[in-house]
Amino acid sequence: MGQKFFAFISYSRKDISIARTIQRKLEKYPYPKDKVQGYNLPNDSKYLRRIFLDVTDLSVGEHEFTNELKERIEQSKYLIVICSKNSKGSYYVNREIDYFYRTHGENGSYVLPIFIDEVIPNFHSCIDEIISKRNCPIYFSTEVKTTHRLDNKYCFYHIVEFLLKVDFNYLFNRYMAYTKYRARKRLIWLLSFFIMVTLILGYGFYTKSRLSEFEKKTFPYSLVVGYVNNFMSPLFDCMDSTSERSF
Repeated sequence: MGQKFFAFISYSRKDISIARTIQRKLEKYPYPKDKVQGYNLPNDSKYLRRIFLDVTDLSVGEHEFTNELKERIEQSKYLIVICSKNSKGSYYVNREIDYFYRTHGENGSYVLPIFIDEVIPNFHSCIDEIISKRNCPIYFSTEVKTTHRLDNKYCFYHIVEFLLKVDFNYLFNRYMAYTKYRARKRLIWLLSFFIMVTLILGYGFYTKSRLSEFEKKTFPYSLVVGYVNNFMSPLFDCMDSTSERSF
């Protein structure tokens, strides 16, 4: 059966918010196509898609181990397992892991455990074997205070590194360069806005000042005793006399 999904996320429904966050961020990630080997390119030419999650990609509402779910596992290149206290011992998570192994040549190199808050021993025999051979990313939930604000960013790019087989340092440096680019762009926009507002206000004050000078030079006496009784009175007198003659 052909590959339809780049990865399949196996998780406990109690961790749905984390699973959805990982799926959403992966599917919105514009991967460096020139750095990915052809055999490992996602189906999408720009984003890391598709990432299977039952609540968004399965026709049934309940998390059941149906034939449709089996097909989705068979159609997925990688398996992402959300390993938490909630999913440890889960009937469905264990069956999904077992079925993926059975349909993918029992190859652990296609399986990525993501631990929530801490590494959990004795999770599943296949997962235990994987963590004995390589380090796996840890995702920190909102309930855990991390020592560094970039902890979950590190986790995300370790996931991307595993899926795309692209060096972590390159991916993370690419992210940091983009962050700096956005910060510079935002700063330039703010400076441009500040300069524009300053010019508008300056021009307003300049115009008001010139108008005031013009009035002082043109109507020096009228500024003291009033326009109507001085500057405009001849015109009003003329209008009054004309009006009287018309009756």
